Amino acid sequence: MIKKLLKLLKTMSLGLLAWLDAAGAEPWVVYGDMVHRSDFEAVHCGAKDDCFYAAPGASTTASCTHGDPCALRTAQALLGGGDVLYLLAGTYNDSFLFTEGAYGDYEMIMAFGRTHVFQTPQPGPWNRVTITAYPGASVVIDGQYDLNNNIGAQCFYVDQGFVTIRGLTFQDCKTGVNVGENRITEDVVAVLVEDNHFTGNHFVNDNGGNVTVFRHAVDAVVQNNWLDGPGAQVGSMNSAGIYYTHDRHIRILNNEISNHRTGIHYKHDHFPSIGDTGSVIANNYIRDVSIAARLNTRHTWIHNNISTATAGSFSLNHCSGVTGEGGDYNVLTNNYFHALGFNGCSDGTTDQGAFQNTLANNLIVSRFFLHPWEATPHETTMDHNLYVADIFEHNQAYALPQWQSHHGQDAASLSGSPTFTDPALIEIADYRLLPGSLGYQAGNDGRDMGPDVTLVGLRD
Repeated sequence: MIKKLLKLLKTMSLGLLAWLDAAGAEPWVVYGDMVHRSDFEAVHCGAKDDCFYAAPGASTTASCTHGDPCALRTAQALLGGGDVLYLLAGTYNDSFLFTEGAYGDYEMIMAFGRTHVFQTPQPGPWNRVTITAYPGASVVIDGQYDLNNNIGAQCFYVDQGFVTIRGLTFQDCKTGVNVGENRITEDVVAVLVEDNHFTGNHFVNDNGGNVTVFRHAVDAVVQNNWLDGPGAQVGSMNSAGIYYTHDRHIRILNNEISNHRTGIHYKHDHFPSIGDTGSVIANNYIRDVSIAARLNTRHTWIHNNISTATAGSFSLNHCSGVTGEGGDYNVLTNNYFHALGFNGCSDGTTDQGAFQNTLANNLIVSRFFLHPWEATPHETTMDHNLYVADIFEHNQAYALPQWQSHHGQDAASLSGSPTFTDPALIEIADYRLLPGSLGYQAGNDGRDMGPDVTLVGLRD
């Protein structure tokens, strides 16, 4: 009876979330149980052997119960749909070598979906596998990265869908969580990475991040994590807080990203064969990075983010020379950008620019670079934006009145300096516009230009 009631509550909550999304509410993805975690064991585990327990240094032959916790790899091999793996307090650093033939060898601490049989069919949205810290426990996943020798574990590989990773601290990993790289024939669906702290991230050579989402992942969600890297000048531009390829409806929500070369990086690959399914990048706080974002996304809703003065430029289409890269049909609304760039670098033949995007209700402090080096028509729709500096296109800087006359865009946009709660702009709350400020309640929806700061950053 209890499980039937839980199933009904879950179904009702799914319908509510769908209604909120359709109503245009701020995106927030909830996968999990309606029962509070502290009650989960009594309600769920008492009825069925659905909970397993691991501890640092535990035996591989233990029973994986709370009183007899087992090694992490022993426990992960037991997991199926609806199960919860509780990690008891301590530091997990027992890595092992996984050999993947032509693709090389990997040091890893957990490889869910790789080192045991991939579950088919995958569990389903309300029958998820959850890997989480035991309530109240401090759990550290330590990749033991050696900077001098570039050796360390890529800590968690997840190549099965409907998996939640929650409440852990990842330190000194090459990659904290890697989703969907197993080159399998079945998609890895709806992996949720939330409420974790990533510190380090030493995938500094190329193409990786604290969280890395690859081409086989669909509907992945990365939300409410603090991703704190090894330093804004460490590694290549392709090493990021969140790195993903082949845009397949990823949702990047309410993360705080700091101390990386790049905050969010979407590599130039995409999936033209299946169409662009559309992604969401919302409510993120990006600071103290070299480059806020380098994105070649298409059909992505980018809204309510703060990219600070210490975050460099937020860029669509970074022009790495690959034909048909993307950067098109995105919608950017109600963001604070210290600098914003739509970087055209070719002509329309190879479509390597940023075309047919929509830009509305944003607050752009530094110069906005719109196809700065090419005269290619960008076909971008722009209005109700607040420009503190000028607009730069095809080697020409335009003040807003000149821009309005030149391109017929931004008819209801404003230029000048807004007044913030605290001009120092140290805390997220400082970015709120004061009543009477330029841009206050001047958006096309009657709200302020720029973000609603109450929705930005980590949630309690």
